[in-house]
Amino acid sequence: MTGCPCVGLCRWLLVLTLTAVCLWQSFNAATVYLNSAEAYSYISDWRESAKNAPAGSLALLGADAKWISPVDRSRLIAISWERAPGHVSLVGASGDFKAFDSILSSRWHSESTGKRLEDEGFSAVSTNEYVKTWCRKGVMSREMQSSVSPVSRIREVFALIVEMGLVSLVLICIWGWRRVNGFAVCVSLLIAACLGFAALSHPLLAPNGLGVYGGKAKLLFECGGIPESYLKSVGGQVLQPSYPPGLTLLAYLHFLLSGGCGDRLVQLVVVFAMAVLCYVTLSEKYDRRYALPVTLYILMPVAIKMAAGFYAEPFAALSLVLGQVLIWRGQCICGALMMGSAGLFRPEAGIVAFVFVLSSCLRRKSLAVGFAMSAMSVLPTLSWCAISKVFGFGTLQDWDLAVIPDFQQIGCAIVCEAKALLEMVIPVAAMVFVFRHNGCQRVNHFAYDALVPSWILLLMISLACGFYTSSNAGWMMDNTIPRLVWYIMFVPLSAFVIRDKTPRL
Repeated sequence: MTGCPCVGLCRWLLVLTLTAVCLWQSFNAATVYLNSAEAYSYISDWRESAKNAPAGSLALLGADAKWISPVDRSRLIAISWERAPGHVSLVGASGDFKAFDSILSSRWHSESTGKRLEDEGFSAVSTNEYVKTWCRKGVMSREMQSSVSPVSRIREVFALIVEMGLVSLVLICIWGWRRVNGFAVCVSLLIAACLGFAALSHPLLAPNGLGVYGGKAKLLFECGGIPESYLKSVGGQVLQPSYPPGLTLLAYLHFLLSGGCGDRLVQLVVVFAMAVLCYVTLSEKYDRRYALPVTLYILMPVAIKMAAGFYAEPFAALSLVLGQVLIWRGQCICGALMMGSAGLFRPEAGIVAFVFVLSSCLRRKSLAVGFAMSAMSVLPTLSWCAISKVFGFGTLQDWDLAVIPDFQQIGCAIVCEAKALLEMVIPVAAMVFVFRHNGCQRVNHFAYDALVPSWILLLMISLACGFYTSSNAGWMMDNTIPRLVWYIMFVPLSAFVIRDKTPRL
């Protein structure tokens, strides 16, 4: 940094302050998982109860059989992991208990509910910290064996090595063989160690690890597919079969190579995506100071949550960044298709890719190339939608574009986005600005091509939240919007870092 020493000192103090704040937030987020033995016992108790419940029809006693609350969804996913492909039902306190042999309820059920279960011929046969198991007389002696296949840890480690090697080979074919950047490798390994420590501190969690991605992968491994009858059950619904298959297939490959459905080491697949994302962003950058904002961004609390919770957003971000670089290199069609492959990991990522690609197309004189790029950016998403329709996977739950949007939800979404930007993006953006040689460098058009559509996408997300029909809209936005903001804003961040080579004015 040049200029007045006082100004330079203030800039470095700003960087150090922002770094300390970001690291403190990340540390607090990581401790939630590092001290998660007690917290995870909630899910493990439901898994244990489902595993030990007698064979036969099993139901979860929930708040409402017609409406799956977030709490009931997590419980159903934990139960389904142990019982699938056996069906699991959801029954309300006032529902018909006659069709079930066993019922799992919260340990803290109401007195009237317990009395009704007893009147229907059920007896409480076991109780743990969170769950009470009720069985009919005559089925209590039947033993239930968990459908989860045993797995060798040694073979699972071998599966991880093979899988990461295959993914690396694909990335080399796309990215091209280039000289290895030792500094970027070291930073990526540091990120992998931090995120891996948080991820391996617990087994797979609901909803993604045991359900949306890992749960479907287990069904593919155990049954060779998702049985149609299972799709129509409540257990099939909570697995969100219409979700894109990218991370599910990677988890399935891991289970296939491992010879069983391990519930811990498979989480390193997402950690690997984070590390590769870091390497791709830093590998062509000669100014090592930019490793600081990139590292802090990848270690944000929401990123730790994604790594520890088996989320697919890191793969969506990796697809977008790789495609963006290919477009910069002039490989427009291939780059657009690579960006579009983000739609194989997140439902909305096809639209995200289309908006970013469309922004790049506006600078090109050839309409034919622009049209081809736009088509390639949505091809993976449209292909999956067609496949999903053929197999009867349905559509996304709780979304209806035919209703009048709820403007109060739109306002709440805007507030949620603003909070995410303030906590994640602004500190990193301030560091990038400070590192741009006293602000004297010209922002290249590649950065604008990524920055402008990112703000358009954030506006589109807010508007889309108005079409969410469930009564849990607030919970959905608090859990989803920060993740969407994180992977969308990673695209302009990488644009500033990778392409920041313009001369001073």
